Amino acid sequence: MTEKEVVDILSQDGTEIVLTYAPAGLGHLRDMDALKDGIPKGVRSSILTSDDESIRLIHRLTSVNPLMRRIFEFMQSGRPQTVFTYFYRIFLRANVREVREQLQLFIKNKKPKRLIIVTTHFGFAHQVAAVKKELEKETGCKIYLIVQATDDSPQYIWYVDGADLEFVTSGYVKNGLAEYGRQRHLPTINMEINPTPLHPFLLMPLTSKEMINKKTQADAKSEVPINVVVPISGAAVGTHYIFDLMKKLHQKSDRFQFQVITKIAPYTKKFLRDLKGKDYIKVYASNKDKEVVDLYHQVIKTNVILLEITKPSEQAFKAALEPGTRGGVIMLFTTPVGRQEYENVDYLVRRDLMPPEAENKKMWAIALHQEKCPTDIPRLDAAIRIPDDPEEASEFIRCCLDKGLFAKMLLSSRKAKKEKYPDEINGEGVKMFWEKTAKFLVSETDDHHY
Repeated sequence: MTEKEVVDILSQDGTEIVLTYAPAGLGHLRDMDALKDGIPKGVRSSILTSDDESIRLIHRLTSVNPLMRRIFEFMQSGRPQTVFTYFYRIFLRANVREVREQLQLFIKNKKPKRLIIVTTHFGFAHQVAAVKKELEKETGCKIYLIVQATDDSPQYIWYVDGADLEFVTSGYVKNGLAEYGRQRHLPTINMEINPTPLHPFLLMPLTSKEMINKKTQADAKSEVPINVVVPISGAAVGTHYIFDLMKKLHQKSDRFQFQVITKIAPYTKKFLRDLKGKDYIKVYASNKDKEVVDLYHQVIKTNVILLEITKPSEQAFKAALEPGTRGGVIMLFTTPVGRQEYENVDYLVRRDLMPPEAENKKMWAIALHQEKCPTDIPRLDAAIRIPDDPEEASEFIRCCLDKGLFAKMLLSSRKAKKEKYPDEINGEGVKMFWEKTAKFLVSETDDHHY
């Protein structure tokens, strides 16, 4: 399908597209921002934000409070997950007043014949699904709910019965959710596998000068500063570890320079105080989630980044990007938090984008327990886990630099993997999202002249 055909379908007379933001963390915001900025030129779209305290409260309790986070992680698997999902779905679908009123007002003002609602947050998705048929009957507007799951984790809450189309990252997620739906006798969902949405600017190629700079950063004998980007999660998990790691890395080599992106919040105040006065750390911070996402874009756009130290959130899928692109950084993953992050790591291992856990730990042992860094550290493609102790992590990273592992990783191409898994390992997930959405809409109408 050509871009013009996609534009024609999505811009059909009487069609309105609404992209939604929910007040819950940075992960879904990053994906939605990518979809918004990657929508084909010529296609109109509107933004719908929610101040629903029910979503905000659940997110804060399960991400910031350590006890509640452990309880939530316990409820992400097995029978506890089944019970939790059952009651959470009821809770979400009962708290729909604000969503209903916003959509009623939008339809009243825009008077669309066809409304396409896109969401990357399961809470918002369930709420829209709960009011969709009622609004269609009330307004005469045909409503389509398109859902994008954000992690490679078949957690039951992502089964949004009432969604017209749901995009997932792999067959593992698709099969897991489908099995849950069958077991619970829920209406079937039309699910398609599609790469996670990565912002289009991440695919922009580096100039030849920038690529030379990136390779020089990876050269152990160079004196060029090594740019390391450190995005802090919305829940600010592991900030003490991150601070110690940056300090120890810089002590080992003053080439390491850090760009930290974080939210200004009560739970990051101490972290931000610790960063003050450190000339090797630049801080980009905002008290608004959307601005934190934009600050990350700014850092990537204005710097040539070699390394990224981060949790394996939905941004782990940047491992699919070529080293010669702006977003094609070497991913250094800290300890996963929550089932979804462990499963994101498993996905990268299954697709040969990072080593299995046993091999990863063997590399740590070799690097940390020999007097000299080993020469037999294997070539890796895109990502690696770093030790949980900041001193060991800093030593491991230094060893990888000294023995040329990072330099080797910059030579790695994802071409063969993209050809083998075109619907999974592909940086153009945003473009494919809108193409598949357009094809779906064609299949849903009797008008086949496109």
